[in-house]
Amino acid sequence: MTGETSAAIDLLDRAAELHEAAGRAPDREPPWIYFHSPAYLTMQRGLVYRLLGRDADAIGHLRRGLDGLPAESASAAWTGPYLLHLAAALADTGDADEAFDIYERVQILGRVTRTATLVDQAEAAVRTLSARR
Repeated sequence: MTGETSAAIDLLDRAAELHEAAGRAPDREPPWIYFHSPAYLTMQRGLVYRLLGRDADAIGHLRRGLDGLPAESASAAWTGPYLLHLAAALADTGDADEAFDIYERVQILGRVTRTATLVDQAEAAVRTLSARR
């Protein structure tokens, strides 16, 4: 967003390399590594691509990352913002129908996890997208 596209992508590549290296030395893995799975790093890359305006790349990475999460994580509230970014990227590339489906999924996720901000953000996005049609 500040014109440092190459640096941002280089840092994502470095994070993936460090994660892979940590996996090769499990006795020396840092305690926080459990959270930084390959799926999570893929979602992070998708988020960065979305923020950089590279929606096609964002869609691919967000989908792969979300699909790669274990079932217990896939239904966690923390996945909601990634779903919102995926839906927004889909809407911006002309796939409003799938965007609406994902916004509905976020609303359900928000209600189930009692995360009002997810429900509110998804509802606002649906209103905005509906007005664009």
